[in-house]
Amino acid sequence: MLDLLTPSRTRYTSARALLGRAKTRVTAVVAEFRTSVAQPVTQPEPADEFTPDELPAVKLIEAAAREFDRAADQVRRADRGKRAARKILDRLPAGTYGGWLVERVPSARQTADLDAIRAIFKANGLGPVPMKNSAPSLKVTQVPVTGECVRCERAWDVSGLSEDGNGDMVCVDCHSSDPTGDDAAARRSYSYAGAGR
Repeated sequence: MLDLLTPSRTRYTSARALLGRAKTRVTAVVAEFRTSVAQPVTQPEPADEFTPDELPAVKLIEAAAREFDRAADQVRRADRGKRAARKILDRLPAGTYGGWLVERVPSARQTADLDAIRAIFKANGLGPVPMKNSAPSLKVTQVPVTGECVRCERAWDVSGLSEDGNGDMVCVDCHSSDPTGDDAAARRSYSYAGAGR
């Protein structure tokens, strides 16, 4: 009924104004998102970082990184196994099944109820709930170890280098083109080259 009393020009102007405000808001949100994505977040170094004098030997660091990577892989595999098992166990009623007791026990851990906090903030006009990023995750990645061929002076993965008759590290290509060195080294280089095909 109100539409009949309101001139169509006024309705048109109101709709344009509403769309203009919506467009301005969407543009601002998109610009904010683009700037947040474009700028990588730099993580702070640890507070108790080793001083140059305290740095452990590279062999110790490599061993620690290797152990960390192995343990992290075990955790990932264990998580996948737990998720697969929970697809069945989560739907079971509590009880004994064969030699296994399945039950649900209350957890002693507590976490903030974000839904309740948001409701309190909204009711009191406090805006969005302030959030902070979690601590950075430690990640180790094995990088290929490279060496240099003494003949062609190119960098190679160490698996592509072997000793020649003089004990120098020579690449597969140089062994193939000049296999006059150590017979065992030549055989190794040929078998490596054949394995790559």
